[in-house]
Amino acid sequence: MSRELATSPVRRAPVRAYVAGMTRRFTRLDLVAGVGLLVLAFGVEGVRTTHFGPKEAISIVFVLPPVLLAPFVVTGARWTAAIAAALSAFYAIGAVTTAGEIDFLAHPALGVAYASIVAELGSALVVAVAGVAATVRQLGRAK
Repeated sequence: MSRELATSPVRRAPVRAYVAGMTRRFTRLDLVAGVGLLVLAFGVEGVRTTHFGPKEAISIVFVLPPVLLAPFVVTGARWTAAIAAALSAFYAIGAVTTAGEIDFLAHPALGVAYASIVAELGSALVVAVAGVAATVRQLGRAK
């Protein structure tokens, strides 16, 4: 350490995420979960427009939660990775139990509908695994 830095009255702290009183660095798992949430939102938007049409405004509430949660997950806010895992599991269960969505998986020639379902289910699986892993890692570091 240089002499000027050692005698300086101001020391710089490492860059950390200061969200809701939480001071830990984000990990790659947080980044994967956050990006996965955005892909999940795009998949849900595609499903929304193919099933209901672009005129159905109330179904936008299914797109907003992943988009609003993603920045908090990426910054590593406490318990948001677990919330993201639960939210993605909710979307995956909803996609599997909805009658019309699974039928689109059998027909890849449908284009946008098929790609939307694949993006929704694939990203929901990735977010669930990354969210649980990030939460376990966070709890392990806390002890």
